[in-house]
This record gives sequence, C-alpha cells and structure tokens, in this order.
Amino acid sequence: MRKWTPVPRHVGLYSYDTQKGKRYGIRRGFKNADGKRDEFHPSGFRTWRDADRALKDFESTLAGGHLGPITHRAVTLSKQFESMKKRNLETERWRESTAKGKTYLYNLRLKDAFGDRRLIDISRSDYQAFINKMVIDGYSHNTIKSANSLMQQIMNDAEHLDIIDKNRLKATSIKGGTAPRDVNITRDDFKTWMATAEQDLSRYDFCMVMLLTLGSRREEVLGLQLKSFVREIGPNDQPYYEINYYKARTTGDRTGGALKSDAAYRTNYAITPTLVSLIDDAIEECKKNDAPITPASRTLKHFYI
Repeated sequence: MRKWTPVPRHVGLYSYDTQKGKRYGIRRGFKNADGKRDEFHPSGFRTWRDADRALKDFESTLAGGHLGPITHRAVTLSKQFESMKKRNLETERWRESTAKGKTYLYNLRLKDAFGDRRLIDISRSDYQAFINKMVIDGYSHNTIKSANSLMQQIMNDAEHLDIIDKNRLKATSIKGGTAPRDVNITRDDFKTWMATAEQDLSRYDFCMVMLLTLGSRREEVLGLQLKSFVREIGPNDQPYYEINYYKARTTGDRTGGALKSDAAYRTNYAITPTLVSLIDDAIEECKKNDAPITPASRTLKHFYI
C-alpha cells in the first residue's frame, strides 16, 4: 500500500509516489447524509493545487448541505424505489393496494432495464431510447405514460432527498404508442346493459351495480358498512338514504382501508324509489346472514360491520 505523506501547510492534502511520478490525494472526514462518519478521499491529482481545488469544492458542498450526490453515488433505481415505497407506506401516503400496484408496474416495466443501474448512470439518452423502443414495440400510449410516470416519481424523490443533484429525465418525450380503445357507450347501450343486469342478477348484486351509478369507485362500494346507510324520510313522506363513505376494500386490503383522498370521505344520497328499495332488501339480507366476508368474495355479499 502506498505511503501517503501530509503536504506541509495544507491540511487534508497528501502526496504519494507512483511509477509515473508524484501524485496527490485528499483525506477529509465528515458526517454523511445518514449521520454516520464518512471520508472524502479522492486521489490521482497531478499537482497539489488540483487537489486543493477539489478539497475546496467539497468544503463548499459540505457547507451548503448538498452531500447526497456524493455519499449516495452507489444507490440503484431498485434501492431507491424500495426506499420510496417504504417511506410512503410508513407515512400512509400510499395504501397497501397502491404500493402493490406500483410494485407490479415497476417489476413489469422498469426493473429489468434499469433496476440494477446506479441513478447517476441512467442518462437521458438511454432513457429516451427505452421510451422510444416501447413505442416501436407497440405499447399503448397510456402504458408508456404509466411507466414514465413511475420513473419520474422515483427520480424526483431521489432529487428531493438530495441523492442526485437533479432529475435529468424530466420532460422525456413520448411521441406515439397505440391509442387506447374507445370505451364510450351510447345511452341506449347503457339502458340495455342495466336492463339485462336487473334481469340476470340477484337484487343484492344489482344493488351493488346501482350504487356504482352514484359515482362511487368500486372499492368504495365494496367498503360500505351497515353504519354507512342512514334511512331518512323526505318531503311527501318519501324515504331516501344518506350514504357515508368511510373505507375502501380492495384485493390488496380485503378488510378495508383508507379512502383514496380526503375528498373521498363524503356523503351521497339515494333518492329514487328503485334504489331505496334495493338498499332496504340488501340491508335485510345482511342482517339475516350475519357471516363475515371471506377473501374469496367476488362481490360484497354482506355489508361488513
């Protein structure tokens, strides 16, 4: 191992001999972004002045609190994604179902191409080529946008935490991709579908369908509880239901979890005689069949308590 000799009157600078002549290096201890002791120790400088400039640049970075890009150079995309997921779950910014969906998307679209690569090694040109290949391979525009959205989220998170100096993948161009299929239906088609559902489904299951027509998400309807329904009497002695949303139930959280946003904690109203009658019957069925919801349930066969 080479012997490093302190350079007189220059704290932190050292010289050492090589076959090609004298070279200079730096040794500067500090606490890294994780609060642990670390050392800045580049070497190979041809003159002490070059080494001194590098040390002064480091001192400036240290004073400005921008150590992340230096101390986290080895962070890979997969490591950053897992760190982001863990923090978002711990702070409840993500639900379990959200984390599950993003993990599936990451593993499917980004992991093989970039997972083992360091964040600092993912260039804009490489990433743009990746996006262009998705277009050439015939992926839909929405699929490409979803993959890019997750990549940008990971890189922005790394930038925010000062792990990289900036997200160099911002404003990546997405031109092309197959158009999404048209999912619009006509009013007549909707009426036909609803009439068929009313004819073929049980009153309980048709109630679930009708509740969706109020603008609720599927997981919100599946998360309804008996306490969600308050029966009231309106003008002309006509009954109606006040429907309150407290929980969401998904395949990733079958016992019910938080709703998607603060605005989702809201109240809807069922006022048509048909829907009021369906809810009456559904609630009676729940009370008669006091059985817990099983993971195998495909529909909410009993409003859970």
